[in-house]
Amino acid sequence: MSKKVLFEKDLYKPVEDMFVKKGYFSISDRGKLPSERVHSPFGVEVHGVAKKIDVVAFRWVNDELEAKAVECKSGKTWEAAGEALGQATAYQRIFPEVYVATEAEEKDLKHVESLLRELGLGYISVINGETEEIFPPAHNIRFNQKDFSLQVKCKAIALLATSKVLEHNNFQFGRADSPGHIWISSLEPCNISCSIEDPGNLFWFALNLEKKPAIRRIFSIIDAGKFYSLLSALPSDYHLYLWKFASYRPKKYTEEEIKPISELKPSDIVYCINKIKDWNWQAHIQIGKSIFFDTLSETLFISEFKKAIGELSALQNFLNT
Repeated sequence: MSKKVLFEKDLYKPVEDMFVKKGYFSISDRGKLPSERVHSPFGVEVHGVAKKIDVVAFRWVNDELEAKAVECKSGKTWEAAGEALGQATAYQRIFPEVYVATEAEEKDLKHVESLLRELGLGYISVINGETEEIFPPAHNIRFNQKDFSLQVKCKAIALLATSKVLEHNNFQFGRADSPGHIWISSLEPCNISCSIEDPGNLFWFALNLEKKPAIRRIFSIIDAGKFYSLLSALPSDYHLYLWKFASYRPKKYTEEEIKPISELKPSDIVYCINKIKDWNWQAHIQIGKSIFFDTLSETLFISEFKKAIGELSALQNFLNT
């Protein structure tokens, strides 16, 4: 059977699927599938330039985060692997394990195989959509733990932890292509969301409500007294944010209201509801709190995320029903 020549993007999904079958959370720079509401590749900053990594894969093993990056190049000869070396070695600074993936079989790599091994890069062969890990990455002398923690670990932990808590059929994420940023949410109209406030260990856990039909449905009939009562029952570290949309894509806002929950009065709730009506329901609402982790781990993240879900559950049920 002849081997079909692929475009580079044709390699992304087979490599992503290979890692998923091995138990990893993997995403790639492919297009969004029909079954997906949102899809985003994984972005980092390399030498001051934002880059979308072709494929990334994460999982926990014995309380250690495994993080892998793959640079893909189409082509069946050693030249394709050679072309991938510059980008792949740049990723080695922020990923402990980095692969090159091409359409070449091991016998066709020739002298590039010894170079890949010398650089500590792994190699994945993709032939007719079938992937095979030919050899794994070796010791990575370029790896920088600080850059890894800032650019990769915080986003990876957020993805792994929230996907475990929210489960696959109630989970979406976006903006992972922007270095240092990501948002993750459940799928309800008023959803549980998580985002990185600042590159590092500072996160924002919140109820998020922004779709115009849901805003109209809820705030055209909302019981202001009940809404105030549920907000007042939240811990004092929560805040209420209200924005007016200027545009939805891209998101732009023209007005903003911020109130600590501890300072809310019944009149503030009436004011906010009237604002939403005046804005013709073009509002974005979040009720959330900032969480800083001295030491970021999946166990601690899951504990704090579940705690926030518990604190917000009564309010979420009220707004969704």
